[in-house]
Amino acid sequence: AQMIAHRRGIGLDAIAPPHQAIAEGRVRVAADASDHPLGFAAVLPVKEGGCELDDLFVEPDRMRMGIGRLLVHDVAVRAADAGATYVDVVANPNALGFYSRLGFEVTSQTSTRFGSATRMTLRIDIEAAEARGGMEACLSPHVDCR
Repeated sequence: AQMIAHRRGIGLDAIAPPHQAIAEGRVRVAADASDHPLGFAAVLPVKEGGCELDDLFVEPDRMRMGIGRLLVHDVAVRAADAGATYVDVVANPNALGFYSRLGFEVTSQTSTRFGSATRMTLRIDIEAAEARGGMEACLSPHVDCR
């Protein structure tokens, strides 16, 4: 799929399959009604009241269809169920607007092997979201996380 094309120039280990995270149930895949994968999210284990969104990928031809939003929503719900009150992400500069639209706020700058990056935090408030019509209100009925 498209992930192979993204491996060029950044090192295979940067996008290596997260085997341990898969085995621990920390990777979720968004799939369409025909079970075609559309994207995935991987998180680090919850600790000290929060978790980190470690990987988020949506097939380029499926971007801007709500799949990334669905995956982040799924991460937030599962993190809250595990006792987290926030989700952190080190955001790619091209994804800052996406994360901001979902409610993430810039908390700091950090260094990665690719250079400087922005750390953002999403405060989890499931009760407030439910009061606004439910967490599922923004989700597509044609996509499911598994």
